[in-house]
Amino acid sequence: MFDTSVAQELSGNPYLFSLIISYNKIKITKVEMLSFNKVMRFTFNNGKTIRTICNAKDIFSIETACYVALAKYLSRNTLTPEGISKMAEELKYYKDANKTVAAAIKLYNKSIKDAEKAKLAEEEAKAIKERHRKKKIAYKARRAAKKEKHLY
Repeated sequence: MFDTSVAQELSGNPYLFSLIISYNKIKITKVEMLSFNKVMRFTFNNGKTIRTICNAKDIFSIETACYVALAKYLSRNTLTPEGISKMAEELKYYKDANKTVAAAIKLYNKSIKDAEKAKLAEEEAKAIKERHRKKKIAYKARRAAKKEKHLY
């Protein structure tokens, strides 16, 4: 987690969360989408995971989900859902929070591209394997035809 003495000192002032973020170098290290445009899981640099869920009435946004996860992480489960959403809105005004969220979005986009590349590589490997299998079958058929030709 982060240094408790600094957190206790700043806990009464919601406008100093950027100091907590910059002082403790809070970073999001892993971003996963568990349910398409609904549930996301964020892993922070200390190993703590936080899950965010988009309500049916809200419009899904990765940026908003990142801010909500950051607010949940900083609040340490002391705020109500309304307090967390208010804190997430306030975090949008801090440079350190913006940098953290931008890095998380970049990480998420990179993970999507890596997953697509892995999927393409897997499909290509299957296609190559299928081509080799067809070549082998054709070779065996030619060889069998050649043997028959020599027998007669």
